[in-house]
Amino acid sequence: MRIITLFRHITAAEQDRRLVDRPEPRWTRWKLSSEDFRNRSRRAADVEAHEEMLARPSSPSAPWHVVAADHKRWARLDGLGHVVARLPESIDLFGEPRVGMAFRRCCVHL
Repeated sequence: MRIITLFRHITAAEQDRRLVDRPEPRWTRWKLSSEDFRNRSRRAADVEAHEEMLARPSSPSAPWHVVAADHKRWARLDGLGHVVARLPESIDLFGEPRVGMAFRRCCVHL
């Protein structure tokens, strides 16, 4: 088993922008609650806790990887890059995909 520890860092400006943009469009409105604003008001304490967490030595088997997360798509790609880098060399990332028969049966008509 491999443990990969990622910390997604979002700047205060981006966090504020997301909170302001959240009510529109309507399909993201459900994500917004009073907790978001309460948590935003405690950002200074959160930053202090993050810095303390990252200052501690990480485990050699699971080092911290800080991912800049202001841009969601790039953050996801960066995070996946860290995951792929930790995969054992025995995993062939470029060979023919091995899809199980159950998957083939259920999805062959999609």
